[in-house]
Amino acid sequence: MARLPAGVKAIPRPVLAGLVVAIPLLLYGLTLSTLGSPTPAMLASGYLQEGNSLLYIAAKWLVFGRFLPSGGVDVQLSPVAWGAWIVWQQYRRSRSSTT
Repeated sequence: MARLPAGVKAIPRPVLAGLVVAIPLLLYGLTLSTLGSPTPAMLASGYLQEGNSLLYIAAKWLVFGRFLPSGGVDVQLSPVAWGAWIVWQQYRRSRSSTT
C-alpha cells in the first residue's frame, strides 16, 4: 500500500462510502423536490434554508437548469434530498477535521 506524503491525510473509507451513496441520492432527491418561495406558514413554523457548497450548487444547476436560490425562489427539498444533504455536510465536516 502506498504511503501519503507527510502532512496529507487520507479520507476515511466510511466517509467515502457515504459520499458515494449521498451524491446519487442528492440528485434523485432534487428531482423529487419542487421550486418555490417560503410561505408565511413555513416561516412561522421554523423554515430552514440549507447552505450551498460548490457541489450542491452544481447539483441544483444540473437538475433545475439554473442557479438557485435566485429571485426569492429556492428548492423546497424532498425528504430524500434532505437526507443526502445531511450526509454531504457530514462529509464536508470530516474533511475539514482531517486537515
